[in-house]
Amino acid sequence: MSDLENNNFSKSSKSGSILKFSAIAIAVLIFAQLPASIAIQLMPKGITSGMIFCISQLVLTLVILIPISKKTSLLPARSIFRLKAKPSFKAYWFSMLGLVAISAIGSAIMSLQYYLLPDKINLWLDQMYATTSGLYNNLFYTGSNYQLLLAVLGAGLLVPIYEELVFRGYLQKNLETLKSSTFAIILTALIFTILHFNLAEIIPLFILAVYIGVVAFKTDSIIIAIMCHALNNAFAIVKMNLSQPSANMTIASDILPFWMAGVILVLGIGTLIVIFKYFPKKLINEN
Repeated sequence: MSDLENNNFSKSSKSGSILKFSAIAIAVLIFAQLPASIAIQLMPKGITSGMIFCISQLVLTLVILIPISKKTSLLPARSIFRLKAKPSFKAYWFSMLGLVAISAIGSAIMSLQYYLLPDKINLWLDQMYATTSGLYNNLFYTGSNYQLLLAVLGAGLLVPIYEELVFRGYLQKNLETLKSSTFAIILTALIFTILHFNLAEIIPLFILAVYIGVVAFKTDSIIIAIMCHALNNAFAIVKMNLSQPSANMTIASDILPFWMAGVILVLGIGTLIVIFKYFPKKLINEN
C-alpha cells in the first residue's frame, strides 16, 4: 500500500472531521436498515422479504445520503461518489484477479483460526455464525432458478450499490481529503466490518473491505468497488443455494485441512503481491 499516500484531492471551503463523516455514514446505514428490520420481523422468510430487505435499504440510503452529501461533502457529488473515472479493461481484470486471491486468503484464515483458537471461542463463534447464516438462509435460500436470480440481484447487486456509495464513496473519499489514503481505507474498512455484526468472519471481512478500498482508491471508481463487492456477495448467495440449509450450521462445515489452509494462505498472499506489483499504472481515463 506504499503508493496510497499520493493523495492529490483538492480541499473545498466546507469543513469536516473524521468523527463527523464516520458518524454520518453510520447513521445513514442504521436509518436505512430500520424498515428492512421491521419487514424481517413481519415476514422472516422468503425471497419477497429478502427483496424488500434489499430494495428498501437501497432507496432509503439514496434518499438520505444524496442531500446529506451535498451539504457536508468536501468535494462535488461526482467526485465524492467516484463517478468521474472511466476504468480501463485492465483495471477490471486485475481487480477481479485480486478478488479471487482475497477470497482464498479469507477461506484460509477462517480455517486457520478454527484450528488455532480455543474450543470455547470457536463454540461462541459457531453460534454467531449459525445466527447470521440462518438470517440469510431465510431471506435468500430459494427453491427455483427464478428466485435465485432475484436473490443474486438483491443481495449480490443492490446491497453492494448502496454500501459502496456510503463506504468507498462518501466516507472514504471524504476521509481521503482529511488524512492519508491509507488511514481512510483502513478506518472505512473497520467501520464497514463492525456494521456487518459478523464476528465469526470478522478478519476475512475486514481484509475484503481493505482490498475494495484500495482498488477504489487506485481506480477512483465506484463501479470497480461495486463490481468486487457484487461478485463476492453473488458467489456467497450461489454457494448457499447449492447446499442444503441446516438448523445446525457451523463454521466447521467449510473448514479446510490445516496444511491446505496454510498453503492457500501463502499462495493467496503471493498472488496478491504479484497482482499489485503489476497493477496497471494507467487505470483511468478522466472525462
